Amino acid sequence: MIGNLKYNQKLTTFLCRGKKMVSVELGLSCTAHNLIKIFNGLKRKGVQGEEIGLIMRLKAA
Repeated sequence: MIGNLKYNQKLTTFLCRGKKMVSVELGLSCTAHNLIKIFNGLKRKGVQGEEIGLIMRLKAA
């Protein structure tokens, strides 16, 4: 996962300073990584764009 964040999302340096802010930034990057994985997995199963939005809303509720 860290290699993917560094290479694909170009997270080579953190934009903020301090342990607390760096952990927040890393958390946001990990969240983006997981959302991309979910989206690509649904796309591979043949789910269309509007259906993806519906599925995401149902899981959030």
